[in-house]
Amino acid sequence: MESIPGTAGYVSQGGHSAIFLSETCTDDFVSLRPCTAEDEVWGVIVERTASFSKKAKYDWLAMPIDIRFFALSKEKKAPLIINSHIRKKLIENFYFNNSKFRKMVVNSDPEFEKGMKLEKGYRIPIGRWQNFFGARLRRSMYIVWINDKTGEKENELVKAINGFSNRPKYSTLLFLFAGNCSKWVKKSLFQIDGMKEAGFSHNWTGDGFFTSPKGMTEEAFNAAKKLMAKDRNVFVTVEFLPQIPGTFPESNEPLYVVESVFKNKLVYPVIAYFHPIVFLVGKFYFQFIKRFFIQKKYRSYFNFEAATLTVKNKSRGANKTLNERKLRELRDSFFGSKYWWKQKKNHFQSILQKAEAARFITNIKHVKKGKLLRELVDYKADLEFDSSGNPWLVRTDENGEIIRTGLTMETVSKGNLRLGFQILLARIQWQFKQKKRDRRIIKKDFQTEWNKLIEVAKKLNLEKTVMQ
Repeated sequence: MESIPGTAGYVSQGGHSAIFLSETCTDDFVSLRPCTAEDEVWGVIVERTASFSKKAKYDWLAMPIDIRFFALSKEKKAPLIINSHIRKKLIENFYFNNSKFRKMVVNSDPEFEKGMKLEKGYRIPIGRWQNFFGARLRRSMYIVWINDKTGEKENELVKAINGFSNRPKYSTLLFLFAGNCSKWVKKSLFQIDGMKEAGFSHNWTGDGFFTSPKGMTEEAFNAAKKLMAKDRNVFVTVEFLPQIPGTFPESNEPLYVVESVFKNKLVYPVIAYFHPIVFLVGKFYFQFIKRFFIQKKYRSYFNFEAATLTVKNKSRGANKTLNERKLRELRDSFFGSKYWWKQKKNHFQSILQKAEAARFITNIKHVKKGKLLRELVDYKADLEFDSSGNPWLVRTDENGEIIRTGLTMETVSKGNLRLGFQILLARIQWQFKQKKRDRRIIKKDFQTEWNKLIEVAKKLNLEKTVMQ
């Protein structure tokens, strides 16, 4: 489940939903097969599409996760910071280096490609097909994992999806109401043995006659919990994947269809003005009665041990005090304790003071207010690729000289160290902001970035530079 970026997401707050198959791969984006040892990256995102391009029509597509998340051929090449120009360049790079997908967009018609309207300043045709690239570059997402130790349920789903027709049944307008992405996901999940018996159905109280990603996700999550109670081979976990920091606005929380009437910033003022009683009743209902917050589920189902403890805690005769203490210890180990984060924050403050003294940054407030991040990806920022396909950030410094550094965790220390250091400072500060806001950054992931920051600081001889 993820929010919709841009104006549509702000207006509707409806979101988007798809199916993540972790041990399934694809060769042609329209069929599924089990992954093998020869596949470098395992996993595909399968989702319904609307208006893929003006000539090429598909009802659903399967995108490898590295392409779907970052528009790159390997997940480890994920960019550290992003803006709309860098995203377009990533899509352009993939488009011209993957002839199979390129032919899909133009329906294998070179003459049709010549007549397609191109994005201004780029060599790629305009179209909704671009939405299938780099989802995490401009929005966060939650994954509800229905883990099956036997692998049978994923095989059932793959077989069912391969049997689905891939001809679109709805126009763009009807797609939103009659056959949207969430309805397709719901139809697919019904193919899993036991889901219907576990209570997976339509979310009438949240969505009415429509189907939203949040409503469908709640039904799938609750059904998966019941499967977990009946089958030892099945357990449910929730994973959070944050968006890449940059110029794209932060993702909004997806809402139920009915809930959006009472919470959407563009709609609820009208309801509150003309029907204040209806507004108050609706607000109360979705705040205190119809409560499904995926963020809170993530805090209790972030891994198998936490999910098991959470389920045990709700059973009769459970030692809730003991289970809560164990769960708290697991959270501190997974997300980091308050003391651990406080130590990191104090250490980061010290690094910022030294960076300011060494004139690597303008001042500390410049970093903390996000101005450094915005400057790094301003209009002067450009993108190029090395021989291995890694993205590199290219900028012009204050002396008019062109400087560049790697834009991934593996390459950020291989170019201009000062630029790489600034990228890491901006990203770490963004992580602290996220941690303060909703405490969902994983300790292990943050530690990897922290270690890289310390490594680059040592290469810059930050301590000696300050002493001089």
